[in-house]
Amino acid sequence: MMKWYHLEATTRKTILKCFYGVCLLTYPVFVAINYDKYKPAELNDLEHKKVVEDVMRKRG
Repeated sequence: MMKWYHLEATTRKTILKCFYGVCLLTYPVFVAINYDKYKPAELNDLEHKKVVEDVMRKRG
């Protein structure tokens, strides 16, 4: 297998652009699949507070 530094500059740039393109397209998919892990903790706290307030309103 040929080492990357033996390739021409244009070929290296093309391969790098393809790599970045794949990363650009697949990262949003990865985040969508693992959305629960990426949700900010503050958002979870706000949702929790809202649920608690709703329950308290229904009780009293």
